[in-house]
Amino acid sequence: MRLARPAAFLFFIVILYIAVHHLTGYGLPCLFHLITGLYCPGCGTGRMFFAILRLDFSSAFRANPYVFILIPIFSIYYIAEIRAYLKGQSRKASRSEYISLFFILAGLIIFGVLRNIPYFSFLAPST
Repeated sequence: MRLARPAAFLFFIVILYIAVHHLTGYGLPCLFHLITGLYCPGCGTGRMFFAILRLDFSSAFRANPYVFILIPIFSIYYIAEIRAYLKGQSRKASRSEYISLFFILAGLIIFGVLRNIPYFSFLAPST
């Protein structure tokens, strides 16, 4: 039950966002980009998910390559959480999971910086 409510809430928000985007054609703008003119690590994630829904994986990767690569990693973690819940077990994150999370977050920060450097402009979200 610990994961069911957050998953249901997230599912509801996603369905609502997809419906609004489909009806209006407008997505959520990135406030960080609007204020600073820089791309945050999450810029392009909305376009990435809509491209995934269309099964256009190359466009999804170009929209936000870092988050695109993280999807399977977090999916595996979430499946392990669901399996433990269904077995009635309490799952404690291992030391290697904490270390992995640290490197994922550090990579996210590095990705956010690099995508704003002209030499790495290929990391900027595609439009």
